[in-house]
Amino acid sequence: MPVFTHRFRDDLCAIDWLGEPFALARFADGERACIQNKAYSPFGAGLGTETWKADGHMPWRKALMRAMNCELEGYYVGISPACCQPQDHTWYRTRVAAPWHRRTSATLFSYGNYDYARHLAAGLRLRERSVLVSGVGGNYSVPLDAINQMWDLPSLIRELGKVRDRPILVAAGPMACVIVCRYWEMTAPEHRQIIVDVGSLFDEELHGGATRMHMMKADPRAMRHHFCELHGRVPCSSPVCRAQDEPEVPYGRRKTLRKAGFRHSWKMAPATSD
Repeated sequence: MPVFTHRFRDDLCAIDWLGEPFALARFADGERACIQNKAYSPFGAGLGTETWKADGHMPWRKALMRAMNCELEGYYVGISPACCQPQDHTWYRTRVAAPWHRRTSATLFSYGNYDYARHLAAGLRLRERSVLVSGVGGNYSVPLDAINQMWDLPSLIRELGKVRDRPILVAAGPMACVIVCRYWEMTAPEHRQIIVDVGSLFDEELHGGATRMHMMKADPRAMRHHFCELHGRVPCSSPVCRAQDEPEVPYGRRKTLRKAGFRHSWKMAPATSD
C-alpha cells in the first residue's frame, strides 16, 4: 500500500497500480458542497462536459459523509490542498478520519501531475488492464448525474466484488467517493482489488477532448504546471494561488518576502498534524 508524504509528485509515484489492494476516494469543493447541502455548479473547462450539479438536496449526502469518515485499513483519502483550496482544506482536515499517512491531495491526478499521471497510465497500459466505472465509456455504467438521483448501487458493488486481478478505476463525480467506500466496506478483504477515484484522468478519451482548463494547451488559469501543497504554501505564479494567498499573510511579512523576491505567493509554515 502507498505511504503518502504529502509531496505532490512523490504521492503520485507512491501508487503501485498493480500492487497490494487499497482504496482512494478524493474530496474537494464539489464533495463539500454536497455534504453541506449547498448549491454548486462544477466549473470544468466551460465545455459542458460536467453532467452534475448540487442543488442543495442531495440524496447521497449521508453516504458521502460516511465515505469521508471511513477509517478502514487500506482506505485512503484525498482532500483539498491548502495552496489553491484553503477554505476547503481547513474544513476537511479536522473532519476526515483517515490517519495522516493515508491522506493526500485531492488534485493528485490533475494540475502539475496531470501529464505525468497520463504518461504513467500509458506506460502501464492502465486503462486496458483495469475496469472502469463511469457514466461514459466504462466497463460498468452509472448514471451521468449519479449523485443527484437514487439508483441501484448495491448491484454495482456486487458486480465489482467479482472483479479479480484488475484495478478498478472510478470516474463518477462525487459519487465516486461513495462507490469506493461502499466497495471497500462490502467486499471481503481477500477479494478486494485496488479501487481509485481517478476523476477526469481519462476524460480526453472518454469525452473526446479537454474537460478541465489544465488539460488545455492554453490554460487560462496557469494551473497545468502547478504542484499542489497539501499543507502550507510555496511560491507559485498561478493566479488561483496568488488570489488565495494575499489575505492570509500579515503586511510586514509580505514586505519581507517581496524583498526576498516572492512577489506572487507567500511561503507559510506547514500545518501540524491533527
